Amino acid sequence: MVGQTRIHIDKVEGLGDFIELEVVMYPEQELTEGERIAEDLMSKLGVTKEDLETQAYIDLLPKCSS
Repeated sequence: MVGQTRIHIDKVEGLGDFIELEVVMYPEQELTEGERIAEDLMSKLGVTKEDLETQAYIDLLPKCSS
């Protein structure tokens, strides 16, 4: 963990390498604070908003022929 953010690094066969940032929020924190924390860490890691992927890995994998 970095501060209150869990960092997951995944190597997905056929897709490549991915990083997931999971900000663990405290009950009193607002969503905007969590977003700020994630964006600050993204900046430090050199990750831009254009680098973000919203789909699940399974949806990104090419469909296998039967």
